[in-house]
Amino acid sequence: MVATNVGIGLLFFAAAVPCFAGVFRVSRLQQRDVRLGLRALLLTVGTWALLQAAQMLTQSTTLATALFTAGLIVGFGTVFAWLYFTSAYTGRTLHRQRSYRLFAVALYATVVLFKLTNPIHGLHFTAEMATEPYTRLVVDHGPIYWLLFLSAYGLTAIGMYFLVRMFRQSTQSTWKLTGLVGITGLAIVPKAVSAAYPAVLPELSYEPIGVALFALGALYLVEDTFLSLETPVRNQLFERTNKGVISVGSEGEIHEYNRQAATFFPALDGGIRTVDDLFGRLPVEQLTDDTRIVEADRNGEECVYLLTSRSLELGPHQVGRTLIVQDITESYERKQDLQLFRKAVDNASQAILITDRDGEIEYVNTAFEDQTGYTEAEVLGRSPNVLKSGKQDSNYYANFWETIVGGEQWEATIVNQRQSGELYTVRQQVSPLTDDDGDVTHFVGIESDVTEQRRREQQLTVLNRVLRHNLRNGINVIQGNIDMLKERLDDEALLSLVDAVDSRAEELARQSAKAGKLQSLMDQELSSDASYDVCGTLERLRDEFADSNPNASIAVECSQRPQVKADTRLELVLTELFRNAILHNERSDLQITATVRPATVEQTNTWIAISIEDNGSGIPDHEKETLETGEETPLQHGTGLGLWLVHWTIDLFGGEVNIETRGTGTRVTVTLLEADEPDGEDPEANGK
Repeated sequence: MVATNVGIGLLFFAAAVPCFAGVFRVSRLQQRDVRLGLRALLLTVGTWALLQAAQMLTQSTTLATALFTAGLIVGFGTVFAWLYFTSAYTGRTLHRQRSYRLFAVALYATVVLFKLTNPIHGLHFTAEMATEPYTRLVVDHGPIYWLLFLSAYGLTAIGMYFLVRMFRQSTQSTWKLTGLVGITGLAIVPKAVSAAYPAVLPELSYEPIGVALFALGALYLVEDTFLSLETPVRNQLFERTNKGVISVGSEGEIHEYNRQAATFFPALDGGIRTVDDLFGRLPVEQLTDDTRIVEADRNGEECVYLLTSRSLELGPHQVGRTLIVQDITESYERKQDLQLFRKAVDNASQAILITDRDGEIEYVNTAFEDQTGYTEAEVLGRSPNVLKSGKQDSNYYANFWETIVGGEQWEATIVNQRQSGELYTVRQQVSPLTDDDGDVTHFVGIESDVTEQRRREQQLTVLNRVLRHNLRNGINVIQGNIDMLKERLDDEALLSLVDAVDSRAEELARQSAKAGKLQSLMDQELSSDASYDVCGTLERLRDEFADSNPNASIAVECSQRPQVKADTRLELVLTELFRNAILHNERSDLQITATVRPATVEQTNTWIAISIEDNGSGIPDHEKETLETGEETPLQHGTGLGLWLVHWTIDLFGGEVNIETRGTGTRVTVTLLEADEPDGEDPEANGK
């Protein structure tokens, strides 16, 4: 056995001594987990060093291989002891989390099994004894060895990061401790040399020497600093809180901050060193003992923080300040949304009230006060029965409560009573509000005062019925007398006058019938799944008008045959447009062209343009304006109800009407939404 073997063996033995000695000195640390982790680290590293010392002193290949394998197993275990220690020492809780523990046990057990079975598979390493220039075990490492080697160093680097980060945040001088941590990583240098020049250095793991130097330095040379930096329970809470905490000295220097503060202000790990630097990122001019809301940019995102500042005093002197920062972006935005919603509800034109499940009023808006005459203070805590008029019977209220308590919406038109005693009619909607479990907790009611609307509707209905009835009866009398006059008169001049009266009477009769039809048509809502075959209707109308007007040239152009969102009332519109084109055209070469094509509208939906174009003299400007805008004045109004039928019907379908009058005629274009064609339905059958 040459001196080299003895020298290297003694070196590793010397590394083991401070490790085992340090096990007893660890008791000065405060926390049990820190003591446990550091003791485990020192014991495993010391054992690892002794195994390698023994390996250098043996001449047997079998024994040397066994000691090398044992060293690999113990050495890989030091990684987990190191992570346990650094996690506990820096105030983290990773070492206590069950998932991490189970992962560590499973990984270590797998690696140990793989190493122990290496004689079978030989994938980890192969070894043989060499005698020159000294006796040593020469190891040929397989790829799995280097994979585990890199994994071990990667895990070790995580623990180093924990320590270095804590050292950087400390206000104490920690360069010596940082250097000791760096020394533990320098063991990779002799490892690389031994791999490249095995004759110079034996292929051993030199990490125990680095850890031994760390233990000697931390527990003996800079023990006070090492002990003072140990993160106590208070600092564990400091790190685990979801609020950012920043400790500021009396001169404005930032002494310490937790991980959450660094998350809020990433520059704390870089450029921010004083409170003035921090103010450069917050809209705060001066710190006082208060709590305020501040907005700041974080990685390009606008965030809202609740900033609390508290001074630290020692007797009459202020020795520093603590800043507590809480991210309230989400709750602040919710509050803003709620305030916006509250303002919208407060200013809504409909009366809105909210009750609890028992029907006691908790909120009413301004429109409710205006509509009912009651103030909010007068109705809070009371039942909506304060508006009861007696016009609804008990069955109404029974159905009402059964519906809303069952979680369904209630709609009805009812009569209420104002505080003044005046009766009024409302359109009422009441909806239940539920919690996360689906249980009804509140009800919200929306009431629209439709008193005047109902009164106008009733008046218009009566006037329309009376006028049409009287007009029809009057026309019948006129036409009867006209028939008798025609039988008794021989004077052609007088008969022409009678014919003019008869023609006008017939027109009035048509207008009366059209008014009745308009009223019935406008009472119908358009179905949500309405679909109408516009091309088929145009072709049928073309044939009908061509038969009754043989001098007219009528064409229908449908390059596509789309379905539009309309119903049979569209046929009345198209009929009116055809009739209008014929009646107002005195040309002998009357031409009418109906075209259906996709409209060029800058909207997401697909629109269809239906154009009726003629070569007549054109629609008068005031009637054109009436048809497009739906408005007329006492001095300028349409000559009949036909144009109103077109405008109202297309408006009801959600479309629009456009008129182009040119020197050679008029084009009326109706634009409607394209309908979704039902699956399996014959498009030719739609709208029939």
